[in-house]
Amino acid sequence: MACVYIAPLKNRQAFKVGKSEDPKTRLLGLMRFYDFDFANVQVVDCGKSRNGAYEMEHSLHCACSGKRVVFQYDGGTEFFSYSLYEQAVEVAKSMAVMRGFSFGRMDLPSEVPKNARISLDELELVMCSLATKLKNKRLGYNMTQQQLADMTGVAVRTVRYMESGSRGVTLANFVKALQALDLDYIFRDLEVETPMRMRASEPWPVRERNGGTKDEGSVVS
Repeated sequence: MACVYIAPLKNRQAFKVGKSEDPKTRLLGLMRFYDFDFANVQVVDCGKSRNGAYEMEHSLHCACSGKRVVFQYDGGTEFFSYSLYEQAVEVAKSMAVMRGFSFGRMDLPSEVPKNARISLDELELVMCSLATKLKNKRLGYNMTQQQLADMTGVAVRTVRYMESGSRGVTLANFVKALQALDLDYIFRDLEVETPMRMRASEPWPVRERNGGTKDEGSVVS
């Protein structure tokens, strides 16, 4: 199931436009950063049409681009001024009718945590965050999905999957796309630890000044 959601903040400063297979879980996960007005979250259920969901999200982003509000945290580049909330809802409703998609308010969760870390699927949050960064950078370069696919040597449908946050995309392909868009800095702060070898497989020859080698005869453990 592919859905597009319009989620306003309680303080009416801005609203978020996003795409997810499970909007409720996605927004609950973002509650650690943002206080959403769940009573007014609008959702378009595009069924199995991933392309339809992508096109609708892209159209909403374009319609509101002049009033973008940027926040620091996950998904923070998909917010827009609350003054356009009603307009965005009408655009989504009109497109839903034309495409035959379901449109309506999201069911309220039984419990809405406030400013607290909750146990959710962290993988989805990471994938959605990477997808958002990738898509926004590509659009910033005025690059088509096909052009990015050509640069990275992957199929254009793979680029679409990347930008939808699909779990079916391999990390290797994601890295190729991020490198092509100069986003590989994301990985620079990762601390990758490899197991320390307790003993070398054989003594390491030490080269002496005269060009010969000297076997240390011992192994540093």
